Amino acid sequence: MRHNRRHPACSSRQIRPVSGADTFGVHCVQCHGPLGEGDGPEAVSRHLAVPNLRTLARRNGGTFPADAVASYVNGTDMPAAHGYRNMPVWGPVFDTTSQLLVGAKSATQRIDAVLDHLRTLQIE
Repeated sequence: MRHNRRHPACSSRQIRPVSGADTFGVHCVQCHGPLGEGDGPEAVSRHLAVPNLRTLARRNGGTFPADAVASYVNGTDMPAAHGYRNMPVWGPVFDTTSQLLVGAKSATQRIDAVLDHLRTLQIE
């Protein structure tokens, strides 16, 4: 007997576009907190030093460091030998999602959307 069931993750239905705020809310808030201040529940409970994402531009001479942040989120900017990275590498996760779901944004599009969201969180 042949079953004609599709795995839910391999849907051919169109999905709702995912915004940068949505992605941040699902993948980043646990550590970075809702405003990106590094005070998420995971950071607090595990005593992790999580950077304040609201001051990225300020710490970069007033310019939002989009390329540096994108490469860190994507995983192309890895610590040197013997370095340590607390943050997950999201590029392959987003890439897999884009391959499994029809209409899903690519990893680059998802990361760019997160960067756009982070720009809205910047403080002077």
